[in-house]
Amino acid sequence: DPNDGESLLMLAETHSRRTEYDEADIYFKRAKEIEELEVKAALAWAESLVDRKLYERAIEELEFVAINDDREFIQTYLENVRRVYRANPAYSLSSPHLNLPTKQPRP
Repeated sequence: DPNDGESLLMLAETHSRRTEYDEADIYFKRAKEIEELEVKAALAWAESLVDRKLYERAIEELEFVAINDDREFIQTYLENVRRVYRANPAYSLSSPHLNLPTKQPRP
């Protein structure tokens, strides 16, 4: 079912683990569009973005999560990602020298 949020999220996470990031992002976005799953999907997407060192984008997702989920670990995770981002300005999405591939080759 193309609108089954849990399946979309599972597909997103599977593609992310396989470093098929373009596909993963499509499924994360679709899962996040389902209201009852949007916070869970945003958190999983943020984790994927952190794995890719896309901290600026991960912070955006985590800020959304923090607004909608008041569990302490969310705020702690957000603050930790912010610290890593501030310590590594080269990973800014606006950095002209950042040349991250949009799609990883399959092994």
